[in-house]
Amino acid sequence: MRTIFDRFGASMLRIHEDFHLGCLALVFIDQRPFSADVVLPLPLIKNTVPATWLNGLRSDQRDEYENALLRHLLNDMVLAYERYATTMYLSHTFGRVLTEPAAKATRGLKPSAFERLKGVYSKADLDFLIQLRRLRNTIVHYNGLYNTSNSLDYAFGSQHLRSIGNEGKPVEVTDYNVNLWILNRLGIAVKSVDEAYFAQYP
Repeated sequence: MRTIFDRFGASMLRIHEDFHLGCLALVFIDQRPFSADVVLPLPLIKNTVPATWLNGLRSDQRDEYENALLRHLLNDMVLAYERYATTMYLSHTFGRVLTEPAAKATRGLKPSAFERLKGVYSKADLDFLIQLRRLRNTIVHYNGLYNTSNSLDYAFGSQHLRSIGNEGKPVEVTDYNVNLWILNRLGIAVKSVDEAYFAQYP
């Protein structure tokens, strides 16, 4: 079971690296204008991107790509935590032996099952993780609009997001570093949870 946290850490590192690789595409796009078509190094039927198309990209198209990078970063972080929590809970349930969720009938199993174990989560970590999932759900499933289903009231780094009174309005994360703050805070929270679990269940 102790390897589950290591796998979570490896996932978080990949997520951070993938985010930086995605940002490199913005650097590439911002080099416009292009004088020649760009050939993609992929075995696609049409693997050439015309310079005219690249040069004609509007600022809103570029901004949407940037928003997509941030959505993917947020979603991948939540998925990494959910994998950690569900694997920990299943392993705890099956005699504290590493048990992969894919090997069991786990449809409907949620992180909240692990979060209910006594003495494992601090209130601060649990509040953060619940609000993080709500933020992801708001961004990914509700088109980035504040909603009553995923009530937000939390300071993510330098930015406080609050649903009450803002229902139907867009969530605006104006500080780009908020996502990196979340990445760091998630790592701290899961490390704290992991240490508390093994202290409670040696």
